Amino acid sequence: MGASRSLIVAADKTAALAAAREYLEKTFAMYRRWEMQESTMVPLQLDFDTALDDWTVNGSPRDCVETLARAREMGLDKVGFTIYSLPREVRARIDYLQMIAEEVVKPAGTLP
Repeated sequence: MGASRSLIVAADKTAALAAAREYLEKTFAMYRRWEMQESTMVPLQLDFDTALDDWTVNGSPRDCVETLARAREMGLDKVGFTIYSLPREVRARIDYLQMIAEEVVKPAGTLP
């Protein structure tokens, strides 16, 4: 079974929220402005009323791997990510994606 989750990686959970906050505020405002929530849909995340832990994989790389391990234990074997915390600069983006590959995706891929 698979799922799609937002991925926010930083030094810890507090830093993850700070890293993604500006982008998420813009995204939530856009979704509300465009009235993207339809009555026949699963509820969209449109504000910060719900804790990040309830709808994202977030925190340090270790936090993220632990979250993915818990998901694996519950039967989830595939996860697609939307990344809400990409740095603006190209080199920083490359480094960030490399860190995710090495410190989150690779260790999570070896989970039993």
